[in-house]
Amino acid sequence: MLLFLLAQAEAAVVAQAPAPPASQGVQSYGPAFFAAQNPNSALDMVGRLPGFTLDTGDVVRGFEGAAGNVLIDGQRPASKSDTLDVILQRLPASKVARIDVIRGGAPGIDMQGKTVIANVITKTGGGAKGLLAVSGYHVNSRGDFGSLRAEGSGTLGQTTWEAALRSDATPDDAVNTGRSVLIFADGSPTQEALLESHGADSSNTATGAINSRASARFIKIPS
Repeated sequence: MLLFLLAQAEAAVVAQAPAPPASQGVQSYGPAFFAAQNPNSALDMVGRLPGFTLDTGDVVRGFEGAAGNVLIDGQRPASKSDTLDVILQRLPASKVARIDVIRGGAPGIDMQGKTVIANVITKTGGGAKGLLAVSGYHVNSRGDFGSLRAEGSGTLGQTTWEAALRSDATPDDAVNTGRSVLIFADGSPTQEALLESHGADSSNTATGAINSRASARFIKIPS
């Protein structure tokens, strides 16, 4: 038996940041550029940027080269436990005001040791999006198992937030029923028994991040 429940709600966001002119190696792509592909998330949009390939980075702290090549509002994503592609997947396309592709560098932007950076600029205003997925199944002689996945992200004023909860329970293959035979070296009578055992593996993870636009760095193009 498999049960899958998916619920998603998204509130409209307002106030779109103006796009700067293409200058000093900065090329801006607004929502109209991606409209024909009907993207669902910022990850979909980044994947369609001309001449840009997503680099999620390596899990190595203290080295610029280990960082990914995408910023959100001029900063590295605040989450330390989720990969860059997962963070971008949780950011709805409707919350993206534009994406600036920066080649070589721009004032106020830390290039993270990269020659090309994509800076995702989010819309201001209120908005939220949530995802809930539940699945369950039964294994004969072992019991019922399932998983739960809940994710949410949104904007409150100049602050963006995101949170995720994952819980999984699966059968433990190392535990099973069977027949036990115990033979003694001294010739004592052999002992036999029927065994019935049950076990399960469980995994629970919770993550969250808050990013304030007030402390973010922005691109400033000199006139």
